[in-house]
Amino acid sequence: MIGDQNAVVGNHVTFWGAQWGQNNSMSGGPAPGSFKGFANSTNPDPAACGGTWTGRPGNSGHPPSSVPQFITVIAASSITQSGSTISGDVALLVVVQTDPGYQPNPGHAATGTVVSVTCVTAPAADNISNISTRIRVGTGDNVLVGGFIVAGPENKKVLVRAIGPSLPIADRLADPVLELHDSSGQVIATNDNWVNSPNRQSIIESTIPPTNDLEAAVLMSLPPGTYTATVHGVNNTTGTALVEAYDLDRHSYARLANISTRGQVQTNDNVLIAGMIMVGETPQRVIVRAIGPSLDVAGKLADPTLELRNADGSLIQSNDNWRSDQEAEIMATTIPPANDLESAIVATLPANASYTAIVRGANAATGIAVVEVYGLSN
Repeated sequence: MIGDQNAVVGNHVTFWGAQWGQNNSMSGGPAPGSFKGFANSTNPDPAACGGTWTGRPGNSGHPPSSVPQFITVIAASSITQSGSTISGDVALLVVVQTDPGYQPNPGHAATGTVVSVTCVTAPAADNISNISTRIRVGTGDNVLVGGFIVAGPENKKVLVRAIGPSLPIADRLADPVLELHDSSGQVIATNDNWVNSPNRQSIIESTIPPTNDLEAAVLMSLPPGTYTATVHGVNNTTGTALVEAYDLDRHSYARLANISTRGQVQTNDNVLIAGMIMVGETPQRVIVRAIGPSLDVAGKLADPTLELRNADGSLIQSNDNWRSDQEAEIMATTIPPANDLESAIVATLPANASYTAIVRGANAATGIAVVEVYGLSN
């Protein structure tokens, strides 16, 4: 568990420990001092935005003996205690890349870095059917990490792709490897070259297989929950890559929600790019954000700029500092950027079209930034 005000991609957070209340901030006020960070149960199970959870004070929250490298964490806006029962809400779900040294003793704080905020509201009939992010892939913690959720009452057929050698740029990743993790952080699928996949024919029949044999793909029917896709290079090679998730079954009641991705913004082709496809009958209202100076990381991008472009590359709208344009409209979404130098755009986008959000540094500056696309209620 973390506080909802800490749920920002790039923030270093404490999700377990004796000082949980001092290290987390919630919009609904402080937590009881006896709460240490773990819930016993959620409603629904698995946890979903708008749901609730219950726990118990101190060690009686039954912390696990170990945690995976990537873990799905509830971000709560309100926590209360009645007797020996502690309860709260599920304001957001986030993916945290955990730090080494976890122990199930609250005297040893469990910490990590938020790599994606994956709980997003979008209409079931008119939504985002494809989400993608392009960035330069490094090694270690600098691999490409994208989180997404399958929301709804049933499974969703999803194709996840890792694209590199077919990108029309010089510094492309020659041989990407794709891993798909579930909400517990366990690897549920991995692929190097998609042509060697056991369901190669199904990937072909999706009509959107990768165009290069060295690219990777995973096609699965995923139950509702939070998932993390990671992309790295074979033998620790580096280069620019693209991670994508496609909704292959729009007739189901489940839907695919979008991602927040952090990466190193450079110049020329090595800027941070997020793509999306809007489908359905009616236009979709979204907020696109470019986050930099509020990130709790070294080397953050001091002043990100944001462009929103349509399928032919024409500029729809741009922004440097979010208060300079649409301030009232952005505030009304309840998720404005935390720093005035960050950027945001609210737009209503026609359905059955693709769009691209591009994050650069003002005056060609470089640094770590986040690009996010949130579906809003129309």
